[in-house]
Amino acid sequence: MTLGNGSDQATLEYTLKYNPPMNHAVAETNLKEIKQVLEGLGLVFLLGSGSCLGATRDKAFIPWDDDIDLLSVIGVNGLTEEMVDAAAEALREKGYFVSEFKMAHSKAFATVKNYVRISLECVRIVDETIYLFPGFEIPASMFTQPMEIDFLGDKYLVPNPPEEYLRLKYGE
Repeated sequence: MTLGNGSDQATLEYTLKYNPPMNHAVAETNLKEIKQVLEGLGLVFLLGSGSCLGATRDKAFIPWDDDIDLLSVIGVNGLTEEMVDAAAEALREKGYFVSEFKMAHSKAFATVKNYVRISLECVRIVDETIYLFPGFEIPASMFTQPMEIDFLGDKYLVPNPPEEYLRLKYGE
């Protein structure tokens, strides 16, 4: 398997298979660019998984993390599937390779640019629950009333309370 050019299918497949640690300077640039794109479209997103853990615990990316994890909730803050599709297209226009993954309770995208993978999982609320890949059940209220934190010199949203979200996701 080849590494690819940094923003293509081969790079995405490589990063999914081998999970190489991301370059933090590039990751910060990509996150800020994606934030600008998503906010420009009115798409509210939260930091999830390892990105939430690093941002809340360390105020930095986790040194060995292999991607940036973002979450949005379809049906909350006016988010529609059409907006999600528009976000994917806007990221393609910014040079990101974007691949869609359809799952039972979400519409997810894996993107890559400059060898840094970013996942955007747009979830649906089912019976007041959010089902996150690969099968975590989290109370929807943690996502519908997020908490704002300072991270990388900017404001980002995280599930609220982040400690409880991280406990449910990773254990004690």
